[in-house]
Amino acid sequence: VPTAKFLLDHGANVILMSHFGRPKGEIIETGKNGRLNPVVKPLEELLGTSITKVDSTIGPEAEEAASKLGKGEVLLLENTRFYKGETKNDMELAEGMGK
Repeated sequence: VPTAKFLLDHGANVILMSHFGRPKGEIIETGKNGRLNPVVKPLEELLGTSITKVDSTIGPEAEEAASKLGKGEVLLLENTRFYKGETKNDMELAEGMGK
């Protein structure tokens, strides 16, 4: 949170992602292995700004949302653990995250 706040205070746009729980490469809607939706409100309070959340980590939806970010805005991508390659050093997943 301190790093994200520092970046926002200096006009950067911030893209966040996290691995959450152990869903083993499956999309789980709720619970301790589920989507990151429950962290949006607490994170907004901690950062003092609204957050745009998308239901993907890579691909067109994530890339489009990232390209639309304005100065000082925050994008939260979906749980990286929904991708089986997350635990296998998958190059395709890594390349997708870098776009």
